[in-house]
Amino acid sequence: MNEMSLDDLIKITEIPLLVKFSAVWCAPCKAVQPVLEDLATEWEGDIDFWEVDCDEDPETATAWRVRSIPTIILIDTDGTELERVTGAQDRGSLLEMLYRHFEDGTEED
Repeated sequence: MNEMSLDDLIKITEIPLLVKFSAVWCAPCKAVQPVLEDLATEWEGDIDFWEVDCDEDPETATAWRVRSIPTIILIDTDGTELERVTGAQDRGSLLEMLYRHFEDGTEED
């Protein structure tokens, strides 16, 4: 997951994170990637999109209780899990998740 651990990122982030737990061999993980890339562009500056490879970082996957992949977890700036979904999600489902917690690309008060 880049050069920073998820725990380190949570400590310094100023915006929420959307983290996809996946593996290179996982077909559903590959299927959802273009959707996440589009959303990352649309929500740039409001939500950071990250990926954890469960084969390369099994400790983080275990710590976040990831049991199957892809698992996508929305994490608030204080490290609180806001919501998680498992399996390949379509754009509409992921947008609904984001809008449940944020309005028009900005954090709700």
